[in-house]
Amino acid sequence: MATPTARSRCAAAGSPSCPPSSPSNRCSSTPPWAPRTPSCSSTTSPPDPAGAAALWQDEPTDSALPSLLGRTRADVMECLRETGSTGEIARRLKISNPSVSQHIGVLRRAGLVATERRHNASVHTLTPLGEAVLG
Repeated sequence: MATPTARSRCAAAGSPSCPPSSPSNRCSSTPPWAPRTPSCSSTTSPPDPAGAAALWQDEPTDSALPSLLGRTRADVMECLRETGSTGEIARRLKISNPSVSQHIGVLRRAGLVATERRHNASVHTLTPLGEAVLG
């Protein structure tokens, strides 16, 4: 047997606490999760397309690389125009060694950076693909 809905329970009980004309009653035929229609006046004009387009325009930049990779990762790649260890890159960019290491790992997996061990340090260089991306 199906369970009665809240509306049918209220109607069956004839409950005065659920009057059908009440806008805030729980027995409304519109469920609370249903989208509500906005109450807009018909005199509203549409937004100006030129003004709306200006909202999405960023400041002009020299490179789309920061947008693609993120600013810090793009800075790490720029810094790797000169071969350097994790610590050297961290000092140049004034970020932590773990942060550099994480960014280098992502760039290495993408094939943009190569890493080799020299004594007690990891030395990173751009791959030909990384150089091509930087232009």
